[in-house]
Amino acid sequence: MSFTAIARGWKAKVVAAMVAVATIFGMMQFAAPEEAHADRGYLRPGCTWDSYGFWVQYCQVYSQAMGRNIPVQIRAGDTDGNPGLYLLDGLRAQDTYSEYTWRGEAPKHFKDDNMTLVMPAWGEASFYTDWNAPAVNTKGAPRIYKWETFLTQELPVYLEREFQTSRTNNAVAGLSMGGTAAMSLAYNHRDQFKHVSVFSGYFQVSNPVMSTAIAGAQIDQGYEPTAMWGPPGVPTPGHVRNDPSMNLGKLQGLPMFITSANGYPSHWSTPEALLGAPAELPQIGMGIALEGLSRASTVAFESQARAAGLDPIMHYSPDGIHSWDLWNRDIGMARPHIKAALGV
Repeated sequence: MSFTAIARGWKAKVVAAMVAVATIFGMMQFAAPEEAHADRGYLRPGCTWDSYGFWVQYCQVYSQAMGRNIPVQIRAGDTDGNPGLYLLDGLRAQDTYSEYTWRGEAPKHFKDDNMTLVMPAWGEASFYTDWNAPAVNTKGAPRIYKWETFLTQELPVYLEREFQTSRTNNAVAGLSMGGTAAMSLAYNHRDQFKHVSVFSGYFQVSNPVMSTAIAGAQIDQGYEPTAMWGPPGVPTPGHVRNDPSMNLGKLQGLPMFITSANGYPSHWSTPEALLGAPAELPQIGMGIALEGLSRASTVAFESQARAAGLDPIMHYSPDGIHSWDLWNRDIGMARPHIKAALGV
């Protein structure tokens, strides 16, 4: 049977796996010129001004590990050595732009803050990790995903050289898939990241049911998942290394801001659901299931974290589904915590 045929059969299984996981966790309850300086108005070599505005530059950053240019939208800070905020998209990340611009509006939220906003694209279904093998997919040639290498080794060198951004005073934030990745990057690279924000994330990724649900979501998006960390349902070293609930000791002393809603549609997070737009109903249904799963996983992680002596800042919304309306608000709520951790 072809991979394409297998992928078609996974849509129903994805939701079923999500419901199973939510039930389980609900029961648990647990080289630039030397004279270059940081300046928002200075267009860096090889970049163009982004159509979004707010001083965002559209840059192509070469990754030797991935063998290609990676599109990164960057809003510069104001002074040399300014901190950086890395913002990671969800499973359906776009190939050419970050949704933290038009939909998350991060440059608006942080318009008065002296920090470099770093918004990479081309991360679809990647979990922003180093895959064990090329990412075979139904959309084109296999992708070489070496995201951890890019975000922690290659991109910081570029940002320091071209944007005068600190390599040791940064924060990382992510939503959904990107939230899982943000947490893993933060505790595996404490020298780089001083704060982590997770919006509607998933934490227990080595749990057999959760890893199966993740694999199902990747297949539904057109990707063969075993190339990432190995077969789902088995706690491989890759799953364990990237599972926040299995690395609580590495999180000691790291400031965390974590949010999740409960999957209930509301006017502010899902206007389509209340206005009766039939074409939006399948997407809304998936958003309800995904946010419900995130809520169960987040509650479980908070219980695990507090039992280990950690003190994450939590925000549980009384309504809202897996949507950019929710995350746009969450980005604004995270702002003071990020600024405090970075000394801005």
